[in-house]
Amino acid sequence: MPIKLGKYTLPDNLIDRMKQTMKDTRRGKKDITFNLYDESGDLIERDYAVTNQGSPTPIIIKEGCIGNFHTHFTSVSKMSPIDAFFACRINMMIIGGIRDNKIICCMIRERESANCEKELKPLVIEFQQIVSEQRMGKNNIDSGLKNDKDTQNVVSKFFDVVRIG
Repeated sequence: MPIKLGKYTLPDNLIDRMKQTMKDTRRGKKDITFNLYDESGDLIERDYAVTNQGSPTPIIIKEGCIGNFHTHFTSVSKMSPIDAFFACRINMMIIGGIRDNKIICCMIRERESANCEKELKPLVIEFQQIVSEQRMGKNNIDSGLKNDKDTQNVVSKFFDVVRIG
């Protein structure tokens, strides 16, 4: 059954595509992303991309894009600070988390984009530092947990969250 996301409709074929993408992510052990565009109120998919194993999902926002779907191969369906920052700019972010087997849509509330970006900017910088330290082999679990908690507080403040699957 199609899902209403604000003024947009997520048609059954796109929901099925997201579920198939979750299966492809599990099988290929690689994150997958595609942008969402409005076609007379229905969302459609374009700009499909697959990452290299172990790399973060490349969110490439193109003109006219109103949302993004991507998988988190190694984590759950929560937005990272970078995911949320992009969502502030384009309207919505839909994430398929392999570890929790959920698809979650986060839609920015009307007129909250500038406030959201302002609150997220320091969290994005901190998150990038945490990721960089983890890649260098430094254990920074406590910082990552605090950053995630702070990010989820911003998400609950500025976004409406809908479970897709």
